[in-house]
Amino acid sequence: MLEAIDLVGGYGGLDVLHGVSLKVPSGALVSLLGPNGAGKTTLVRAISGLLRCRQGSVYLAGQPIHDLSAEEIVELGVIQVPQGRMLFPELTVEENLELGAYRRAARRRIVASLADVYALFPVLASRRRQRAGVLSGGEQQMLAIGRALMASPRFLILDEPSLGLAPRITEHIFGVIRQINDAGVPVLLVEQNARLALGIARHCYVLRQGRIAAQGTTTELLGNEQIRRIYLGIR
Repeated sequence: MLEAIDLVGGYGGLDVLHGVSLKVPSGALVSLLGPNGAGKTTLVRAISGLLRCRQGSVYLAGQPIHDLSAEEIVELGVIQVPQGRMLFPELTVEENLELGAYRRAARRRIVASLADVYALFPVLASRRRQRAGVLSGGEQQMLAIGRALMASPRFLILDEPSLGLAPRITEHIFGVIRQINDAGVPVLLVEQNARLALGIARHCYVLRQGRIAAQGTTTELLGNEQIRRIYLGIR
């Protein structure tokens, strides 16, 4: 569904990515793991069109998208839940959700999409008239994911969805991510927490210092003691 090939780029004159390639097959849930500073967010920004790489290509269902603007990539259905959520704090929960239905394909089903999001996250339904800025961290993450779902994504990118959340909330959110993928939406899940990511993904890439240090199925990565200890921090 999505393929990045030999991406090289960064900020100013400094390259953060050094020839990064990955694939997310149709219907798959793939995790991108790595420590802080590994280049994970830079990579998803490159995929989303928020960062223009100086080398490499990105394809969505065989169509090149690396020369498109971020707006054009969104219109094709590549939707990102950014690290830090980036909500509109002074707007209500429902107003934030409605803003997610930006794509032409999503505008026709706003009412149905709202019902779907509220079914996944009932707490948002009870808070629908409250300002987003007064929600808890977990509720804000639910809202950020719900806003992305309002866009009827063809491909969903989640950047550090567990960051700063309590374990119970994280477990619920990862259960919803699994439901989204089970419904047929391919997902690229960017995570520092290797245990969480390996528990949900079918295939994983490990990014280290802007390069793919390891990749494979969950079973393959967990079965390699050196990868498990050095790259995943799991003993």
